[in-house]
Amino acid sequence: MPPTKLILAYVLDWILIIAIVAVAGGISFVTPYHRPFSLVDLAISFPYVEHDEISTALLVVLSLVVPAVAIAIVTALFVPAFSRSRLRDQRYWTRKLWEFNAGWMGLGLSFALAFFITSGIKNLVGKPRPDLLARCQPDLNDVAAHVVGGYGQDISQRWTLVSSSICTQTDSKLLNEGFRSFLSGHSSMSWSGLGYLALWLASKFNMLIPYLGHDTPSKRNDEDDTIDQEARDRAAAPPVFGAIIVLIPICLAIFICTTRYVDFKHQGIDIFSGAVLGIITSWIGFRWYHGSLSRGQPWTWSPRSKDCAFAVSSGANGWIVDDDNGILMRERRQRTAEFDVEAGGSTAPIAK
Repeated sequence: MPPTKLILAYVLDWILIIAIVAVAGGISFVTPYHRPFSLVDLAISFPYVEHDEISTALLVVLSLVVPAVAIAIVTALFVPAFSRSRLRDQRYWTRKLWEFNAGWMGLGLSFALAFFITSGIKNLVGKPRPDLLARCQPDLNDVAAHVVGGYGQDISQRWTLVSSSICTQTDSKLLNEGFRSFLSGHSSMSWSGLGYLALWLASKFNMLIPYLGHDTPSKRNDEDDTIDQEARDRAAAPPVFGAIIVLIPICLAIFICTTRYVDFKHQGIDIFSGAVLGIITSWIGFRWYHGSLSRGQPWTWSPRSKDCAFAVSSGANGWIVDDDNGILMRERRQRTAEFDVEAGGSTAPIAK
């Protein structure tokens, strides 16, 4: 069994991730800033679509539940590689437990960060949605009483900037949502979960960019052909069917983004910005617990120890992922060059 203090270290991580989600959820109940708008702005004059093609509940299922289930299934069946001789090996099941934890924690971190940042930016910016006027139902009988800026009065009384006080909408929730256009929550959420799943699948199915290292010959000489052949033999392109597996969650995330444009809920820049945020958080969540795909390292970081993580006592020292067997083992960590070269002594690669 892993040390109690090591277990508590990851329990604390889960508590903090859940706390971030809870705070983000609370922010969504705060009244956002209502940015002034123009009654003749065609960009916010689109009709209000009551039923979203992808509802918020369905978004959570597709962006969080589906990736979590996919991680569970792939880990149960393929990580580590199935072997009848190892079914009774406790270390084999311990390794699976660690892969479950690392896979889910990365997903949770990615989703929580995207949710928190998105909720905060939405309320701070208060950008009108493309369907704001349909939500607002402005009072056109006394526009002048609500003017806050603009110099188009000589052209038309409506050619000014007005505040949200002009709205006659009685549903405050519906109206407040009209000022949460930037950035797209559907875009950031979908990419945070499905983008993470794509990276995780690429790691577990070895869909990696071939990496030769820094010692690849750069100068030509009499033995060019031999040297180049040796370099080429060190790596190979991954199979196309594996790329298709990785592309499935990416295509789903793209589809979710497009529905927000079709439903007149966001402008293009809102969707693009949300996708960028989701991609960034998915990368952070993935790299927090896994090696780099671009350097040909398809492995999960080892559990924390006193030598390679903050606030883990010596009681947790030595729990690492063994390079040969791909399992968790209780042993004293040795400071060798093998560990220090790339990861600063923080981990060892796992066998696939």
